[in-house]
Amino acid sequence: MTDCGTSRITFVLPDLSRGGAQRVALTLMNLSVRKGLAVTLLLVGDRRDELDDIDPEINVVRLGKNRLLRAVPELYRTLQRQKPDAIFSTIGYVNLALLFLRPFLTFDHRLVVREANLPSAIFAKAKVPTFTRTLYQSLYRRADFIFVTSEKMQQEFSDLQLARSEQLCLFYNPVDVDKILKNATGEAPFPNRGNTLKKVVLSGRMVEQKGFDRFVETLPDLSSELEFHFLGDGPQKEKLVQRVSQLGQSHRVKFHGQVSNPWAYYKAADIFAMPSRWEGMPNALLEALVCGLHCVATPESGGVEDIRKLMSKPEQLTIADFDKDFTASLNHLASKQGKTEDGIYLPQSFSLENAFTRFQQKIMS
Repeated sequence: MTDCGTSRITFVLPDLSRGGAQRVALTLMNLSVRKGLAVTLLLVGDRRDELDDIDPEINVVRLGKNRLLRAVPELYRTLQRQKPDAIFSTIGYVNLALLFLRPFLTFDHRLVVREANLPSAIFAKAKVPTFTRTLYQSLYRRADFIFVTSEKMQQEFSDLQLARSEQLCLFYNPVDVDKILKNATGEAPFPNRGNTLKKVVLSGRMVEQKGFDRFVETLPDLSSELEFHFLGDGPQKEKLVQRVSQLGQSHRVKFHGQVSNPWAYYKAADIFAMPSRWEGMPNALLEALVCGLHCVATPESGGVEDIRKLMSKPEQLTIADFDKDFTASLNHLASKQGKTEDGIYLPQSFSLENAFTRFQQKIMS
């Protein structure tokens, strides 16, 4: 395509749920507006999501479809009317829809997609892995650039021949440090039990991916000096609560549900645990590092190796296989002194300015 002096960007999302991919897109949208760009948010779904965090200058267009397949014709017509200079998407199945439509779009534009999960994890969970892989191989090559969130993801795209090397751009998630620290202050959200137990926070949607089910099974083997706070909701929550009770661990486990300000919990805690079976780039862990927590994560938790390599204090992030090594790491931390300083351990590579600079380089000319 020819270079397009980009000033109008359309972001395409299925909805505004609190998933990591949506949060990344929201941050980039707000940053784009601050930089003087005209931004449109095109929402595919029919959920009436709250828009409190969105800059009021963003033009929000709702297609109101409950399934992406039904939305494809209207998605095409809307883009044809808008004729944006650039289109950006950050969720796999929306990426595929846009890449499918691209040859039929009659206006000059740049199309950049961001992949949120490792391709190997996507294919492993797909109902028809071979078909899904074929879709990726045939459609992702239509993108101008593909944002990958870790070196491991970049290597997988190359090894699986899903894209050309010149399409791939290593793009670390933007983290709004100032916003997190502002919301993390104030009264500690944990109940005062009059004890000195170290508080471990686990945060995310309660689904198989996050590994909370297998973590709960290790509770009897974890130090009595630890108590556990789960943030989030999801289809596994009821079973998790029941299993904790069956294991006789309810006295030191609290399910807080979906919270509007998880950062206050992070700031008041001692340890962040991420027992995920797979991730892309774990936003919750990045935010926990902003709040000064020691983090323990599985190697499968996306870009954790990238994060640790970039940290000035890499000892604040433990990467441990599940479950014996993971359990041993938490028990070791239980025996150590609690937080002695309010450090920010997030690498500078994840700053808003660094992220927008890379975003600008690829989506604008």
